[in-house]
Amino acid sequence: MIISMSKTIPGTHLLFEISRPDLAYPRSAVRAVEAGESVRTVYAMRDSDAWVFFEKGDPLPFEETNLYHARRKKDRLTPEIIAMYLERIGYGSLRREFWIDEAAPAHVLATEDFRLWRPDQAVSDG
Repeated sequence: MIISMSKTIPGTHLLFEISRPDLAYPRSAVRAVEAGESVRTVYAMRDSDAWVFFEKGDPLPFEETNLYHARRKKDRLTPEIIAMYLERIGYGSLRREFWIDEAAPAHVLATEDFRLWRPDQAVSDG
């Protein structure tokens, strides 16, 4: 959804991904998207029996790229590092209570003029 929204709303859109560390294949990732295109991707994940670290694109202003040189690949981008990034940009927390509201079905953050397209709003050529 973020990639699709980035085609309509100008600017850099950030995606953060964190999985539970007790999963068989945990993953932490940061991605920046502009106009539907990925401009920055960083992730650390367990793939099969090995950890993989990947980065592509210019670092974002809030990143600590020196952390990406940790000896163990799994330590290069951790939930704690992502929590620090979220704090730096002034958004969010890793606390479950911040993200999960049992009474709310979903949340979408967008600019005031953004509208989701619906089939009954089709634009005609004439």
